[in-house]
Amino acid sequence: MPSQTGIITVRGTTGNVTFYKRKNGYGMRAKGGVDPKRIQNDPAFIRTRENGHEFGRAAAAGKLLRNALNSVLIQVADSQVGNRLASLFNRVIKTDTLNNRGARTVPEGELGFFKGFEFNANSPLSTTLYAAVTAAIDRVSGAATVTIPAFVPEKYLATPTGATHYILTAIGAEVNFDNGSSVHALTSSGEMPITGQEMPPVNFVIDLPPNSAHPLFLALCIEFVQEVNGRFYGLSSGQFNAMSMVAVNKAA
Repeated sequence: MPSQTGIITVRGTTGNVTFYKRKNGYGMRAKGGVDPKRIQNDPAFIRTRENGHEFGRAAAAGKLLRNALNSVLIQVADSQVGNRLASLFNRVIKTDTLNNRGARTVPEGELGFFKGFEFNANSPLSTTLYAAVTAAIDRVSGAATVTIPAFVPEKYLATPTGATHYILTAIGAEVNFDNGSSVHALTSSGEMPITGQEMPPVNFVIDLPPNSAHPLFLALCIEFVQEVNGRFYGLSSGQFNAMSMVAVNKAA
């Protein structure tokens, strides 16, 4: 294999030659890969095309769900949430037993995988809020509920340095993966002080479309803020905020 000599080092591809770093210096090799037209038409690549169609469908589904929850998610999500959602949707698609490989869809898959999904892998809800959370979705009425019993914030919250208050928000969404549309609704506790006093129970009720024919999702978020002179400010990067999918209801 040819090697580079001298003081000039190059990395990357130019023409049909790729320059790269290796253990004992720098080398170069002919640009590899299969012609895209062959992948699109050659029967030998039918599995590659099928996998590509389904992964593209999974990526689009992940983006659609993120958009549906974005009004809350923007304060919480880690940098890899898009990739993690696409990966999980790809797993969901593979559980579709009705459609042929390459044509499998999200609505026909096992959406229950999403229950417990953490939108901030660096700060899971289960290690941020220690109080018990009960959640449910009534498909007939469209009521999505989240209940948290009374708790003492100083004991039941993993409070980051500088936080004086927390905000609990429940957000629900109906997602139509077939036409790429969604509707959402949310409710919030407002700023609650982090004290040693017991706070009253939380009973959130969100109204989603009744008798929906599409998957329904319900997530719970906790955001930490700091009060300064009567105003509330989010902590620097939001890395301590948490959001988890607490209920999922698949269309019958």
